[in-house]
Order: sequence, then C-alpha cells, then structure tokens
Amino acid sequence: MPMPSLHEPTRPSWRCAACGDEWPCAPRREELLLESGGSGVALGLRMAQYFAAAVTDHPDVPPAVLYLRFFGWLRHAQR
Repeated sequence: MPMPSLHEPTRPSWRCAACGDEWPCAPRREELLLESGGSGVALGLRMAQYFAAAVTDHPDVPPAVLYLRFFGWLRHAQR
C-alpha cells in the first residue's frame, strides 16, 4: 500500500497542500504514475474522479481548461 502523499489537493481551490502549486503538482504526478503501476486506464479513471470534483468546485472555469490540467499530462508522462 502506498504511503499517503503530502501533495494532496486542497478543496475547493485545487491547490496542493504541500507546495501550493495547481494540483496535480509535479511531485504528485510522479507519485500518481508510480501508484498506478503502469496502468493508464486506472490512472485515467482516478483522474476522471478528480476532474469531476474540480468541475463541480469551479463552475466558472471552462471545463476544457480543467481537462488540460487533469488529463493533459497523462499521455506525455506515460511514454
């Protein structure tokens, strides 16, 4: 079982509790990749849950902006 991360989102801002960057921050992205065990599907589903919550918390932000934030890094990271 993975260790709990310090780099968790603070809601409703969706800023990292540890470093203050937009979440998912770079350290958390690395952790998420490791935690997924190489399963792009599992990681994508997990990010979809976070994305849905962020869309709910930020009705004033275009969903496309949040989509890029939560999913835009996945394809590049899994190469």
